[in-house]
Amino acid sequence: MKKISIYHYIAYSGDPDIIRTAQKVITSYGLHPARNQKDMVAKLQAVVKNYGDAGLEAVKTAHPDRKLFESPEPEPETKTSGFEGDNGQKMNACGCGGAYSNATGDMLKRDLQEIKQAGIPKPSFFREHGEIILFGAIIITVVGMLTKKSPAA
Repeated sequence: MKKISIYHYIAYSGDPDIIRTAQKVITSYGLHPARNQKDMVAKLQAVVKNYGDAGLEAVKTAHPDRKLFESPEPEPETKTSGFEGDNGQKMNACGCGGAYSNATGDMLKRDLQEIKQAGIPKPSFFREHGEIILFGAIIITVVGMLTKKSPAA
C-alpha cells in the first residue's frame, strides 16, 4: 500500500465538501485559493510550515477522516523510567546500571557539583593551554631565527 501525505489525501479526495473546507483553511491564512490539486497540496504544506501546530489543527479540519484525530479521552501520561536490573537497580536501555541517561545534563550538573564540594582544584592555565603556548613559542623562535642577521666579518 502506497503511503500518501495528509495534504495529498485532502487535495485528491474528490469530495467537494472537503475541497471547500481546505480552500477555506488556505484563504483564512492569507493565501489565494488553490488553482488545482497540486497547488492545494503546496498551500496546505505552507500553512503547516508557517503556522506550526495552529496550522496543522486547521488542516486537520479539512481531513476526510478528521474524526480519527479526535480522542474520546486523553491518554494518561506515562513516564518511562528505564529498566530494572536483577537487583532492582534502575538501568537504561543499554543495560548500563546506576543512573539514567538523559539529554538534560542532570548527571553532568550533579557531577560538577560533587567536584566543587570535594574541593578538587581546577587545572592551571598552563595545563589547560599548554599546547597553544608551546606552538606560540615555536613560532616566535622560528621567526626570530629567520630574521636574525648573520654577524659581519
